[in-house]
Amino acid sequence: MGDDKKSAAGSTLQTVQRAVEVLRCFEGGEKSLSLGELTKILGLNKVTVFRLANTLAVEGLLAYDKEKARYRVSFGLVTLGRKLLDLDGLRDSAHQAMEDARSLTNETICLSIQERGEQVVVYSLASQQPVRYVLEIGSRGSIFNGAAGQCLLVSKTQAELEKMLEGTGFSNTTDHSITNMDALLDKIKYINTHGYGISHGERIAEAAAAAAPIYAPDRSVVGVVSIVMPENRANQKLLDECGEIATKTAKKISEEFGRSR
Repeated sequence: MGDDKKSAAGSTLQTVQRAVEVLRCFEGGEKSLSLGELTKILGLNKVTVFRLANTLAVEGLLAYDKEKARYRVSFGLVTLGRKLLDLDGLRDSAHQAMEDARSLTNETICLSIQERGEQVVVYSLASQQPVRYVLEIGSRGSIFNGAAGQCLLVSKTQAELEKMLEGTGFSNTTDHSITNMDALLDKIKYINTHGYGISHGERIAEAAAAAAPIYAPDRSVVGVVSIVMPENRANQKLLDECGEIATKTAKKISEEFGRSR
C-alpha cells in the first residue's frame, strides 16, 4: 500500500488529500471536534484547516454546530455511501439468509467483500447475546488473516497469492496471525475441502469465526458470510456447527444472487 501511495503521489491534488485527512480525523469514534482539535491532529496551519473544514461543511460532508463551535460528520456521507454498501445487489441477496443464520446461532453474522487487497465488512447483523463480538460496517483488515479473508482467496493460485503479497506482505497483528505461505495454503486447502474455514484470533485477538465463500454464477468469489463470536465460547464443536451453517447460508446467498443477475 505504501508503494502505491508513493507511485500515485505525482498524480494527486494536495488539497483533496488534505480534505480527506480532515474526514479521517473522525474515524476513531470522535463524534465532534473543534477547529483547534482538528488543527492539532492534522498538524497544519489553522487557517488552512478552517478553509478545508468549512468547505466540507458547505458541501454537506461535515456539519458545523455554531453554538458549540464543533464539527461532526454529516449525513451527506451516508448518502454517498449507501449505494456503495450494495453496489451489485449482494447485500439484498444476503439479508434473509443472514437473518436465518443469526436465528440459528445467535452469533454475529457478517457479509464481507474484497477491496484493494483487504477484506471489508459491508453488512452486519449483531448477536443479541450479552457477551458478543461485533464488526462494524466498513471495518477492514488483512485478507490473509481470519476465515473471512481466506474464503475470499479460495480461487487464487499460489502465484497470484505471491503477487498480492508483494504489495502488502503478511499482517502480523496478533500471536495467531498467518505469517507464511505454507500456513496460508493450508487454510485455503481446508476451506476447499470442507466448504468453510475457521479461525481463532488471527486478525483480532479474542475473536473467532467460521466463514464460507459466496459465488457468482461463473463460480467467481463475490463475497463471504462469516459467523463471528468471542474466543471464550468458540470450541471446536461450535465452530464446526457454525461452519456448516455458514456453508448453507453462503449457498442460499449464491443462489439468490444468481437469480438477481
